[in-house]
Amino acid sequence: MTRAIWRQMSDKDIDGVMAVAEQAFPDHPEEVAVFKERLALYPAGCFALADPSDTILGYCISYPWELGAIPPLNSPLGTVPKESATLYLHDLALHHDARSQGYTKEILHRLDEKMAQQNGGAIALVSVNSSVPFWESNGFVVQSTPALTKKLESYGADARYMVKNF
Repeated sequence: MTRAIWRQMSDKDIDGVMAVAEQAFPDHPEEVAVFKERLALYPAGCFALADPSDTILGYCISYPWELGAIPPLNSPLGTVPKESATLYLHDLALHHDARSQGYTKEILHRLDEKMAQQNGGAIALVSVNSSVPFWESNGFVVQSTPALTKKLESYGADARYMVKNF
């Protein structure tokens, strides 16, 4: 069987991305406009996991952002910083059928390589759905930031801000 591959996301992938997002994050729904805006603002950080028939099995959305800050859930950004040493990992989600096959490691390795080429910086994210142990196993560390406590509440009781420094 031919494996799915990570490739740059395009507008034609949005419906498939939405289907995966609805399945992966039922408690954190976001409108299609949010996904389209992220792709338009920073296409270099948006990836789709597609099988040989081009069915979307996963996606990864990341963009430059300020370290120690999190964007509001389900809201437009308007713009992203032109100069930022931090890449914010907005979403990484896989369809149930694509899990435990190494796809997450593949895309995280790609993001790590991108950051390592910048000679420093960090990848930041908000861990949800009790995923802190997974992110810790990939080099992320929980950052307890009092300034983010209120914002994290909108992501759920188990939400944690995490950072991987390079």
